[in-house]
Amino acid sequence: MTQSQQAVSVLITDDDPDIRELLRDILEETGYTVYEAADGVDVLETLRDAQEHMVVLLDLFMPYLDGSQVIERILDDPYLARRHVIILMTARYQALPPGLPGLLSSAGLPMIAKPFDFDELLAAIANATLKLSA
Repeated sequence: MTQSQQAVSVLITDDDPDIRELLRDILEETGYTVYEAADGVDVLETLRDAQEHMVVLLDLFMPYLDGSQVIERILDDPYLARRHVIILMTARYQALPPGLPGLLSSAGLPMIAKPFDFDELLAAIANATLKLSA
C-alpha cells in the first residue's frame, strides 16, 4: 500500500450491489479504504460528512440524483470540489446527457467504461489520488 492510498479513500457509488461488492473486494485488496453509496443523495451526504479526501467512482444512472446531477452539485460547492475527485462510470456512452462530455472535459474528470478494465480503473484511481495529494 502506498502512502497516497492510506491518505485517500474511495467512495463506490452504484445502484447495483453486485458491482459495489466487486469493486470493494478489488480496491480493499489493493489497499484502499472503501465506502459505498447506492444513490446520488447518499453520495453527497457521504462527501459532506467525510473527514478524509475521497476518490468517487460515480455511476451515471442512479436513483434520486443521477451522476451528472451529483457532478454539478459537487462542482458548484467549492469545499466538495477541492476535497474530492470524481471518476464517472457508465455502460451507456450513447445515453450521456447533453453537455455532460463538455462538463467532464472542462473539469478534468475522467470517464471509465463498464464493463471495467480493472487496470484502467486502478490507474484512474491512482491518478485521481495524485490530484488530491498535490
